[in-house]
Amino acid sequence: MCYLNTSGSGKIMTLFLFTAAILSSTISGMIGMGGGVTLLAAMTLVLPFNLIIPIHGIVQLGSNFFRTIILRKSVHKAYFRYFALGTPFGAWLAYRVLSRMTQPDWALALIGLVLLYVVFKPKYLPEIRLSEKGYLFLGMVAGALGCLIGATGPLLAPFYVRTDLSKEEMVSTKSACQITIHLMKLPVFSALAFNYSEHALTIGIMLIAVVIGTKIGTELLRKLSTTVFLNFIRIVMFLISIRLFYKVALVYY
Repeated sequence: MCYLNTSGSGKIMTLFLFTAAILSSTISGMIGMGGGVTLLAAMTLVLPFNLIIPIHGIVQLGSNFFRTIILRKSVHKAYFRYFALGTPFGAWLAYRVLSRMTQPDWALALIGLVLLYVVFKPKYLPEIRLSEKGYLFLGMVAGALGCLIGATGPLLAPFYVRTDLSKEEMVSTKSACQITIHLMKLPVFSALAFNYSEHALTIGIMLIAVVIGTKIGTELLRKLSTTVFLNFIRIVMFLISIRLFYKVALVYY
C-alpha cells in the first residue's frame, strides 16, 4: 500500500512533500542545481531512508525531463550524448555495491564528500572545461553516485558552469544529462526489489508539484541576468554545504 495515508499526519506529510517539491524544482528551474539536494534533505525529515533515494530519483526524473523539454533548443547535444553513454556503466557499478550492502546509512558519508568539495574548493580555480569525450567519464561517475547518494547536482555543477555556455545552455544541458542518471535508478532499484507501485500516490503528487515548480523556475531563468544567475548558484551552493555538513555531523556525533 502507498506510504502516504488519509490520516491527519498523512495529509500534513503530503502537503509537506508537495510544497518541498514545488520549491525545490523552482530552484532547479532557475539555476539548474540545488533543487535535488534541497528535496532530498526535505524528504529525510518525513520518509524512511530506504524510500528516499528511489522515490527522489523518479520525481527528479520528471523534474529534469520537463525542464529539458522547455529548454530543449539550448541543450548541448554532444555533451549530452557522451554523458548518456557513460551513465549505464556507473549505474551497473552502483547496483553491484548496493546489492551487497547490509546497512545503507553509510551513504550519508558520501553526501559529506560533496560537502567537502563545495565548501573547500578554492574560489578562483580555473574553469573545468571537459572535452566532449570527457563527459563520457563524468557520466560513469555520476551514474554510480546518483544511485548511491541520490543527488549529484552540486558535484556536477562545476562541469557545466563555464563561460562558453549561456545560462540556458548550462541549465538545459545539465538537466538533460541528469535525466539519464535518474532513469538508470529505475532498473537498479527495481532489481533490488523496490516496489514503485506501492508508493504511486506519493510519487504522483510530487510529480505534479515539480511540473508546477519547473514551469515557474524556467520562466524566472529567462528574466535573470547572467551575473544574478551566477550569484544565485554561489548562494545555493553555500546553503547546500551547511545542510550537508549538519546531516553528516548527526551521523558521526
